[in-house]
Amino acid sequence: MLDLAYDFIREYFLYKVEPDTSHHVGQRFLEDFRWTFWLVKDRFIENPVLRIKLAGVKLSDPFILAAGWDKNGKITKSMVYCGFRNITIGSVRPNIYFGNKRPWFDRDPHATLPWYQNSMGLPSEGAETVARYLKSLGELRERIKLIIGYSGNSAEEILQVDKVLGAYTNIRELDVSCPNVPNGTRLERDLESLETLVNSLNVQYKTPISIKISQYQIWKDKIELKKLARKAQDLGLFITASNTLSRTNKKFEMKKGGLSGPILYKDTVKITKLIYQETENEVPIIATGGIETGRQAFEIIGYGASAVGFLTVLIRRGPFAPSRIRQEFLSELSLSPYSSVEDLRGKLLR
Repeated sequence: MLDLAYDFIREYFLYKVEPDTSHHVGQRFLEDFRWTFWLVKDRFIENPVLRIKLAGVKLSDPFILAAGWDKNGKITKSMVYCGFRNITIGSVRPNIYFGNKRPWFDRDPHATLPWYQNSMGLPSEGAETVARYLKSLGELRERIKLIIGYSGNSAEEILQVDKVLGAYTNIRELDVSCPNVPNGTRLERDLESLETLVNSLNVQYKTPISIKISQYQIWKDKIELKKLARKAQDLGLFITASNTLSRTNKKFEMKKGGLSGPILYKDTVKITKLIYQETENEVPIIATGGIETGRQAFEIIGYGASAVGFLTVLIRRGPFAPSRIRQEFLSELSLSPYSSVEDLRGKLLR
């Protein structure tokens, strides 16, 4: 019944207004966490078969809110009450940054392969403001795992973010591939500079580091992706695969934006398989891009992912999506010969 109610709201309100308007309305609702408190009653009940270790960090399940929704840590409580136990905040810049000129969003949710596109340009309230929001989590902070995305126009700016937020995060995610910023760091193509940055970050804190890579097109970028995967292996990193896929769009200031949604799923599978096989299962992977069901989460972990990131599923399936996906995944696992998430990883490639 609640799912049908959300479907009605999505189709007859959220999809009827301009994308920027629906995004604004959604953010305002989520910033007031009180209305989400009743949504998922079993939010802290753990199932042992879902537990994983991600680069040494213990997670109660492999399901992660991907970067994009919780830019500044203002909706973290709501995301927990919706059912996420692992939340990515950011990407965060060192100082206030307003992003690109609006509009920021476009979409075609009824296409054969639905797509959503953004050209936000990584707006941020700045690292100090995010730190204040995280302090306000209180005891809730101890019951969840946080991934904080770092961004900036240079390696020095990323290091500034780490100085402020490194103490708050369980995992540091370097956004080295965002297609929507005019002067952002693109260190995934400059592996020597990436290594220098990682070494500097490891001096400041010892928490694990993930690099958030582009949505590589395997048919033309296979060699570059293999090089990046091997570098991640050498540096002891893991990989968030992947960022949005850049496509032209005259609606936006930059005349392009990043695609997300179901249109990305097949490429996410290909990227995950390649990284897993190229590194011989030594590089943990957070697979992100077009994953919307427990069945798809089951498949992509079977293809080598360690964990799964979700973003547009909250638009398409609503605030109940995390608990629904968890139930669907457990159903798939119970029907399989595998006893746990760790047991499942990579087994569908054999």
